[in-house]
Amino acid sequence: MNTTTTTTKENRDMSTWDKFDVYGALYMLCARHHSGQWSLGYRILSRLDAMGYRPGLTVSNGHEFETPEMREAYKHFYRKLHKAL
Repeated sequence: MNTTTTTTKENRDMSTWDKFDVYGALYMLCARHHSGQWSLGYRILSRLDAMGYRPGLTVSNGHEFETPEMREAYKHFYRKLHKAL
C-alpha cells in the first residue's frame, strides 16, 4: 500500500501563509464581493472584526496585498468562495 501523498503547488503555497495573510485575503475578498448585510461575506467580515483583525490602509482600501502569500491566499479563496458571498 502506497501511503505517499502528492503535494500540489497550491498546498505548498498554503504552508507559507500565516494568519495575517489568510485574514487579509478573506477581508479583501469579502469586502469586495459580499452581497449585503445578511450574506456570508458580511458574516466573515464580522467574525474577522470580532477576532480583532484590523487591516492596514492598503488592505482596507482594497488596493494592494501586503505580501505575495496574501495574494495567493486571495486567489485560493476567490476560487472557492466568491459565488457564495
